[in-house]
Amino acid sequence: PHSQIIALPIIPKRVQEELEGASRYWSHKERCVFCDIIHQEQLERNQFGAALGGLSGVIAGPIQSAYPSVGVTILIPALIVVVVGGLGSLKGSLVGSLIIGQAETFGKAWLPDVSMLIIYVVMALIVLLRPQGLFGRPLK
Repeated sequence: PHSQIIALPIIPKRVQEELEGASRYWSHKERCVFCDIIHQEQLERNQFGAALGGLSGVIAGPIQSAYPSVGVTILIPALIVVVVGGLGSLKGSLVGSLIIGQAETFGKAWLPDVSMLIIYVVMALIVLLRPQGLFGRPLK
């Protein structure tokens, strides 16, 4: 309630209505779970993932410097890991991260000038051999 009072002059009316609707929606999440709108397991997984993300930020904050574009350097390699492992596969993400991490490390040791290119080559080879990724489900 107090945050809405502060945001009133700043946020346009349409956005305020959307935010209020979302807050009403989440305040009745038990009813939504009952209606199969939100599955309890999925909600708990999302909460656990958000908690892990917050915890990693708390741990990494004092060690590394924080600046507005801090996550940009990891976005592309993270996308490559997901593509290599297969969408929706935790095992695939784990194996994909190991493969891409090894490729990048060996690339920096052996061919430092083209080390970033090596992870793209590995991704391209895996996507050519298995378009759905290592552990992803094939498209129908």
